[in-house]
Amino acid sequence: MKTILMLASVVAIGGCSVESSQKAPVNLNNQVSSESEKYNAIAPLANVPQQEPSDKAITKQKLNRVKPNQQLSVQQGKSSSYSLAINQQKFTSSSPIVKAGQSLFNVQMQNLGVVKSSFVVISDRQPQWLSSDFSINEIAKQTFRLQSKSLDANLYQWYKRLAQDKRFSTVELEIDYSGKAYVPEF
Repeated sequence: MKTILMLASVVAIGGCSVESSQKAPVNLNNQVSSESEKYNAIAPLANVPQQEPSDKAITKQKLNRVKPNQQLSVQQGKSSSYSLAINQQKFTSSSPIVKAGQSLFNVQMQNLGVVKSSFVVISDRQPQWLSSDFSINEIAKQTFRLQSKSLDANLYQWYKRLAQDKRFSTVELEIDYSGKAYVPEF
């Protein structure tokens, strides 16, 4: 990504050079033939008048700009970020599969969070039917933490399944916003 941006900026800077440059005639021995030609050979751009960029040129440059995500999608042939709706928030991710330890960007909060491998659900009764996939702990009255037994589980698919289940009044995927790269609780 950095390489692409660097190359794009070099091309943009190189494209802003003077269209024609003055070169002094050089003889076969690669020596400049006269004093005035020495001056022109040393500073060929010194006599070129400086031009202020016109509004048209600036507008054209703005229109030709490409956002970083667009550059990647052209290279990879597909979108490089995915939009996910989790916990009544909009997140972006580099993958449609959400696993424990993965970073998600919360669009509303403008903050990165790390996905934990657990859900918090509110239900009238303990969800024993999920005990094969989750360890279940009651953390408050009618509130349960469902800790995934598998670190490879697609937590986004589980979130959608649990959110559609009428036995739960609330389902939230736990996301840590503390800024730590490693959250030891998964």
